[in-house]
Amino acid sequence: MSEEEMKSNSPLEGPEAGLHTNPTEEVKEEISEAAEPLKQELKAEAATPEKPFITPEEEKPKKPGIFTRLHRWWFNKDSKFGRFNQKALRVLTAIAVLFAIGFAVCYFVLYRPATQDLQAMVDKYVAQETQYTQSLKDVTAQAEEIVVLSAEVIQLNDQLEKEKAHMDILRLETDLMEAKYYIADDSFSSARTSLESAKTRLEGLEKMISAADAELYKSLMGRLTQAISDLSIKSANTATDITMIVNQLREFETKSFGSEE
Repeated sequence: MSEEEMKSNSPLEGPEAGLHTNPTEEVKEEISEAAEPLKQELKAEAATPEKPFITPEEEKPKKPGIFTRLHRWWFNKDSKFGRFNQKALRVLTAIAVLFAIGFAVCYFVLYRPATQDLQAMVDKYVAQETQYTQSLKDVTAQAEEIVVLSAEVIQLNDQLEKEKAHMDILRLETDLMEAKYYIADDSFSSARTSLESAKTRLEGLEKMISAADAELYKSLMGRLTQAISDLSIKSANTATDITMIVNQLREFETKSFGSEE
């Protein structure tokens, strides 16, 4: 193709056509700077060794772990040992399930009700023990009260016995004064009856009078016996003996029971 044809086929004419056919140095530098990163990238790719392409058929399978291999060997269906282990595993699983069911039944049917009954018994025992402790305290308080009341009863009994003895002495004095009155009235049979009654009362007071003064009781009993004997002969000493006995009794009464105001 001639130069004229090239010019006729060029789409640019005039100054613009000349600019593209003869670029300046400035345009060249811009083009060089823009192409520099591409050159460096191409150099880096050229320096990096290419990885060989491996097809999926050429990839080696991963080696299974020890537990996987052990499981395959232990439960291998193609060996008698593996089949036996599978049957044994099924049997052991069934036994474990039955054991769990039995344990659950024993727990909910036997153990739990027994535990609840035992807890109820413990609560009942604690309540009874508390009640027993309270009852024991009440009984102890009542026993102490009974002891106090018993002491008061004993004291009252002693006081009653003392008052009874005092009344017996007063009756004894009354019998003696009646006998003295009957002697003065010459009613010796009535006087004897009063003296015999006085003697009986004096014998009943022996323990009390002897505890206080044994000689006094002997003296009183001797004088009273002598007065009864003298009464049979109507002796004048009978009234004198009676007076002495009454005086002795009143002295004893004052010492034992105090004087009555």
